[in-house]
Amino acid sequence: MKIHIADCKNGEDVVYSLYKKQLRKRGVLMHTKEYDILVIGGGASGLVAAIFAAEQNPRLKIGVVEKNGRVGKKILVTGNGRCNLSNTDIRVENYHGANPRFVTSALHQLDGVATLDFFEGLGVMAWTEEGKIYPYSLQASSVLDVLRTATAMRGIEEICEFDCVHLQKAGEGFVVCAKDGRTFRAKRVIAACGSIAGIKGDEGGSYGLLEWLGHTRTALYPSLVQLKTRENTASVKGVKFMGTACVYVDGTMQQEEYGEILFTDYGLSGPPIFALSRIASVETAAGRKVEIGLNLMSDKTKDEIYAHLLNRNRHVPLEGFLIGMLHKLVAVRLLKEITDQKMTAQATVLNGTHLYRLAELICDWRFEITGTNPWSAAQVCAGGICTEEFNPSTMESKLVQGLYCTGEMLDIDGDCGGYNLQWAWSSGAVAGMHAAQGLGVR
Repeated sequence: MKIHIADCKNGEDVVYSLYKKQLRKRGVLMHTKEYDILVIGGGASGLVAAIFAAEQNPRLKIGVVEKNGRVGKKILVTGNGRCNLSNTDIRVENYHGANPRFVTSALHQLDGVATLDFFEGLGVMAWTEEGKIYPYSLQASSVLDVLRTATAMRGIEEICEFDCVHLQKAGEGFVVCAKDGRTFRAKRVIAACGSIAGIKGDEGGSYGLLEWLGHTRTALYPSLVQLKTRENTASVKGVKFMGTACVYVDGTMQQEEYGEILFTDYGLSGPPIFALSRIASVETAAGRKVEIGLNLMSDKTKDEIYAHLLNRNRHVPLEGFLIGMLHKLVAVRLLKEITDQKMTAQATVLNGTHLYRLAELICDWRFEITGTNPWSAAQVCAGGICTEEFNPSTMESKLVQGLYCTGEMLDIDGDCGGYNLQWAWSSGAVAGMHAAQGLGVR
């Protein structure tokens, strides 16, 4: 809980005063700079927020502070390094959180078409692959390069290695403090700090900056991430196949996805697994039984597979019974699931019951999920700062005037396929435009 002193100079509170005192004791000088708008976080939404703010009012002094040594680090790994800019089919249904409809206004103000127009204006030509939109260069670095060029051309200042540890309302503006003692003042602040996804170790992220100002945060879960299974999958590690994955919670099927699925030494990966990982992550954390059911031959029915198995040559060793039908490592693993016979035994030991069970496994091979890979492996974080505390039309806080929040820092996360970057662009653009409105010249 914050303790305020009514006559505290410039609206500073006790903690901030103590913070300054500690820095002075350590011999650290407080360097103060002033901005009209300060963006905390130089990621996708932060850079776009700064650009749109400058477009709204070119005379404003705008700065972007970034914890890392350079801005846009996470942009470089999006879309496997190709930067999945957006998707041709953006809908509210592609977003998740306590209130997914929160995205509606921002996505309307900067929709997919307007986003492509924005990037084309910066020099990025777009290319579409199965609904996913990429830069023609297929290089995420080219997207970051044009964003950085755009900020530089608009006089937006980049300040890197600025580890923001304190955000305080001071009078009609804000004080922003870094761990090294640098202190900036701003009339308005845009919090675009991102989430803890992709960070090594479960760090607190920057949510505390807004919690300190009275905002609340939901529980956080890794999403778009690999899944760990109770069953040992080491024997089929590295095997890929095109098939369907279904997620079951306490026995009830919740969602299914088709695509390339990968067995790993810890469990399962691949686009369909990533798409189902949000449900698995949330429900396993809640203590519910979560299973992934794999259909290895999605274009065949169980009866068709059973009939085919009955007609296969069984005068071969078990280890060769499914050659030409399934990957040999998967075949051996499935056969060991239905019989204790050695793989050198003749497949004639398989009777109708064995074969029917084998057909069932091919159509619905279940794996119990024990959790996900760590935050460092997650592409997205499910959960964040509560959206009900922000105006969806402006991204401004309902609790703290002049404070805006964007992107994944909020309790909004999208499906795999460009939806998260579209949310970053849209929410950043809206925050930047509205933060700039009504501000005069310094």
